[in-house]
Amino acid sequence: MSSHLSKFHVCQIFFWVVASHAAVPTIPNGVYDQTTITPFTIGSCTGEGAGCSGVYGMSWLSDGRMVLLTSDYQQHGQMPYPGHPRSKVTLLSGLTGGGSVVATDIATHFKLPTGVEVVNDRIYVSDMDSVYMVPTNSPSNDSLSRMNNRRRMFETPTPTMFGGNTAPTNFAFPSSQSGGGSFTVLTSHNHHYVFTPVYYQGKFYANYAGATLNGNGSANLNPASFFSGALLSWDTTTTQLDTNANRAGGGLRSPNGNCLGPGGVIFSADNQGSYLPMCTITRFKPFTNQFAGYRQDQNYTPNFAQAAYDRGQWKYEPPVAVNYYDQTNHAGWVSLAQPFYLTSGPYAGNLLVGDMNSRGMWRVAFDTLQDTTNTQNIQGAVFFFTPGAATGGLGVGNNGINRITQGPDGTIYAGVLRGVGNWGMGPASNMIYKFTPKANPTQFEVLSIRSLQDGYELILNRKVNPATAIAANFTVGQRTWVRKSGYGLGAMSSNPAQYQGVTPVYYNRPISSVSVSTDSMRIHLVVPGIKRINQVESGVKGDSIVHWHTQFTISANLMSISGAANYTTEAAYAQNWISSRTWDPAIVTAVAPSRHLSLLENKVWFVSKPGNLRVNVDNMSSPYQAILRDPQGRVLLVREGTPGTSMEIAAPKASQSVYLIEIRSDGDSYRKIVTF
Repeated sequence: MSSHLSKFHVCQIFFWVVASHAAVPTIPNGVYDQTTITPFTIGSCTGEGAGCSGVYGMSWLSDGRMVLLTSDYQQHGQMPYPGHPRSKVTLLSGLTGGGSVVATDIATHFKLPTGVEVVNDRIYVSDMDSVYMVPTNSPSNDSLSRMNNRRRMFETPTPTMFGGNTAPTNFAFPSSQSGGGSFTVLTSHNHHYVFTPVYYQGKFYANYAGATLNGNGSANLNPASFFSGALLSWDTTTTQLDTNANRAGGGLRSPNGNCLGPGGVIFSADNQGSYLPMCTITRFKPFTNQFAGYRQDQNYTPNFAQAAYDRGQWKYEPPVAVNYYDQTNHAGWVSLAQPFYLTSGPYAGNLLVGDMNSRGMWRVAFDTLQDTTNTQNIQGAVFFFTPGAATGGLGVGNNGINRITQGPDGTIYAGVLRGVGNWGMGPASNMIYKFTPKANPTQFEVLSIRSLQDGYELILNRKVNPATAIAANFTVGQRTWVRKSGYGLGAMSSNPAQYQGVTPVYYNRPISSVSVSTDSMRIHLVVPGIKRINQVESGVKGDSIVHWHTQFTISANLMSISGAANYTTEAAYAQNWISSRTWDPAIVTAVAPSRHLSLLENKVWFVSKPGNLRVNVDNMSSPYQAILRDPQGRVLLVREGTPGTSMEIAAPKASQSVYLIEIRSDGDSYRKIVTF
């Protein structure tokens, strides 16, 4: 126990402890079979321009071909370089057929492309300084045709793009801190690229980095653009950005990606540094005045979202997911990449996210809950998806994962960089790793964590042996984090050395009791003393908002009823809220989404619109049943359908935007995440 603890803390039995992070899992994720796509072996080559490519975007055409965006120039992260033939768009066919994979290059000579999206089979690419449309998916088979197969939509945001509307308070652009339209000055626009566009109902959305000093990432400078740190939005007709129409949110520091979630929400991954001591994922509802928290130092011009927040016009949006940060050991979230929202398979409704400076993949499972004002919120728990290791075949080896996608058959594809590190360099084994769901997995794990009034509920994928669900097999610790100016400052403790390999310090919360649900699929931890956002322990200074990060350590001695050891060694939970829910041991946990390929998948399809969902059925000769569940698995509706007849389902009165619908017929079942 630390000698500087106050008597108050001792009386409350809140002890400073050094959190003992569990060891990284020593086995791959047992729910998936892991392979590589062999045509894209990189081999042991070094140096830029040598053909060692990394993945910067992954999407799909309607005919099942993957759209792959790659570049072999990976380190010149601050300014545009001349176009290169190996910064390109490639179409991959044969991925889902079990045969050979054929690669066809269709567009080349991008600078350092950062994302790709497909809309009605039209390909769009975000580059360092522009957004491009690829005019044809079948250019002539010559290098000149491929080089010219890109058409600029608009340039990257510049200091002059403001549309004539009122600028944020005291907003100014000293010429020494802006590079003009070409952005060739390296002072205030570190990573000012358009990252990872996604598309929803007629609009694109993409991240755009905030103003940070090149070389040290600090915030003691003015923003270089009216769009610094914005969630950008545009449509297919946009040729120049305007602050009224094209800023859907703001306050990002150094995002490397976002993804589309249910109902058009955007999940944006941001990277730690000044005013952000931990990597985060924030949920944006576009054009609802959300501020993600990144700011410029005092006495410097605020970025646009910070200025709007300071005027009381925008609302701070806390992250929905955080994780620990360990730069020295390349563990936790060190340099977060693009998240991906899974819509099918055993983890449907979860996010997967990689890390350029770490290894393996992480999974984020969400908890939907109401706060004291009955406003619906979500916050997530972060788990290992696959571990990753510096050597050998575990995880994805010595590669940082940059982009993730899910194929039409539920297979997950992870695109990597050359090595672990910012704009990773050096040798790598493969470009794409493939994770195919197993037909009959045996892995025992914690699927998600939910806040309760008196603690937490751990939801499992298999029945637990109640004799192993004891307090000794769990640790629940909490630490604060606040936004401070110094790079990496603000997470307990505030010593910068914490981010150089020192184990984070937590308050351990006592676990007063552990119980198991009637169906043995849930565990109840009663944990007194849990704190949420803006509940402060003595001595914390800095930003007016104090966050809490809850860290769970779970022993492998937690066993399933069949004797399988627990795979989930740890989880990091964003403690923004504490739920008013109480424990009910009698609730039956929903069966996990189907792990087998359902024949109904080719006969059932859905059309959603606000407030209504239509279930369409094709070539079905037997009656069917539709079951609608909420995110916690509770049954909300059961309807019977007749062959060849569609079904209309209205949104529940207490509508949550995400649901699981299951269609059953002739002993088969098909499950899918849907929205209203």
